[in-house]
Amino acid sequence: MGTTPLCPSCGKPLAANAPKGLCQECLLKAGFPTGTETGGKAPPFNPPTVAELAGKFPQLEIIELIGSGGMGAVYKARQKELDRIVALKILPPGIGHDAAFADRFAREARALARLNHPNIITLYEFGRADGLFFFLMEFVDGVNLRQLLNARQLSAREALAIVPQICDALQYAHDQGIVHRDIKPENILLDRKGRVKVADFGLARLMVLEAEESAQGSSEEISASATLTEAGKVMGTPDYMAPEQAEKPTEVDHRADIYSLGVVLYQMLTGELPGRRIEPPSKKVHLDVRLDEVVLRALEREPNRRYQQASQVKTDVETIAQTPAPRKSEAWKVAAVIAAGVFVLLAIPFGLVLLYLLIPSMKGINPGKARPATVATVAVEGMLFGPEIERVLYSATARPIRVLDLDRGEEIEVPAAREKGTEEEFFFWISERGVDLMGQSHRTAWTLTTSLKLASLEGTSWADITPEKLREAVMSGTNTLAHEGTVFGYDQYHIKTNTALPMSFAFQTRQGGLGVLQIVAFTREPGGVKLRFKLVQAVSEIR
Repeated sequence: MGTTPLCPSCGKPLAANAPKGLCQECLLKAGFPTGTETGGKAPPFNPPTVAELAGKFPQLEIIELIGSGGMGAVYKARQKELDRIVALKILPPGIGHDAAFADRFAREARALARLNHPNIITLYEFGRADGLFFFLMEFVDGVNLRQLLNARQLSAREALAIVPQICDALQYAHDQGIVHRDIKPENILLDRKGRVKVADFGLARLMVLEAEESAQGSSEEISASATLTEAGKVMGTPDYMAPEQAEKPTEVDHRADIYSLGVVLYQMLTGELPGRRIEPPSKKVHLDVRLDEVVLRALEREPNRRYQQASQVKTDVETIAQTPAPRKSEAWKVAAVIAAGVFVLLAIPFGLVLLYLLIPSMKGINPGKARPATVATVAVEGMLFGPEIERVLYSATARPIRVLDLDRGEEIEVPAAREKGTEEEFFFWISERGVDLMGQSHRTAWTLTTSLKLASLEGTSWADITPEKLREAVMSGTNTLAHEGTVFGYDQYHIKTNTALPMSFAFQTRQGGLGVLQIVAFTREPGGVKLRFKLVQAVSEIR
């Protein structure tokens, strides 16, 4: 007998197609938090019903209440004229009785309106309707990072795909003079295509205010020290708050966001928050030790010792994601070579002394036929290609669906039961199993769906490709395939069946494997794409 699935956050029954096992109310409530002050509980707030709100916003069709808290409520709505789904956020009716609050609200809204970036929730409109302060914002159909972390442990490659997008959002905001002040998983949304959207810049502190009102014809001058929050109040979430944010809230700058990002990254990698004594992530889970330096530098207590720009975090994270992790076996080889060299250097003086002592006793000895000298050499094993593998990638329209894992050189058959699930569940299943490549045929073209980082190798024959050339190509990132889009972290490329073949590509897998892939030909019976590929391996691994 089946049981009705429940939301892990609120316990309400879930719809059959609920994303990541989350109810819509919890998803949007977390995505658009309505209060993050640390100084006591907010007063009770009973949000208006859909019917009550409809009269205040005649331009909108209020669809449903999504979530509410002590500092406001969020509704799903539709703009009638534009036929666009939006999120309507209202603040409690009694919050804005004084003129000072109205000024702060206007400044906060203008700060948010400055932010026009693909990784930041867009503010469409703000104002006051029948006594209610409101924001009209972009509606994101997806999942937030908190609920994703509650559902499962993220892989390192997933974390490394999310962080650069957060960095882009923060760097853009910081360049506009705006600090978020409350970076945490609830404020990081991922849509159904895997794109990151940072939500709730409403608690931001404006570092540098340009005279917008002057530009609009107002003679009022705005002080650069003006803030969007009441003086002296600590705004943020304690677990993710930079030390200086709690100790000196009025002196916080953009580096507080970098600290909070470090906490989020630590949690994504390890599944837990950093303790008072921060242990490197690699001590808790198996991952690339290079990430330790990134995380620990972001979490420095002193702002001057942290990364100074979010773009610096992005650069280091992308470098780690795009280059293979150093192998432990190679580290031992290097150590052995160094040890051998030290031994030789120490042995030479002793050998000379011993030879000097023996020369007198060797006089008169007939050495006979001279033998060629033998020199002991230490070979430093390099990188070579592993075995060449050929596979046919069949169309996903055929049954059963077959997909490829290039790291292991294996074809994986998707269970029939898995095919019947949602698209999101399907991609989650193949991602967990390290699937790198799948395809789907159309009349005159194929769509290749892949998690690989691809770089074209035009004008280079298969025999002339070296590991060094592969690494250079992957770093360049040049790809001649037509990119159709991204679905749940997988890129989709369009290739016509009359394309001149073969086509060769350098690739890097999510696990860090480096190799060369060649599209050899299209096959008719059965319909598929003939591929060959080989991975770069250490000499010792090939032997």
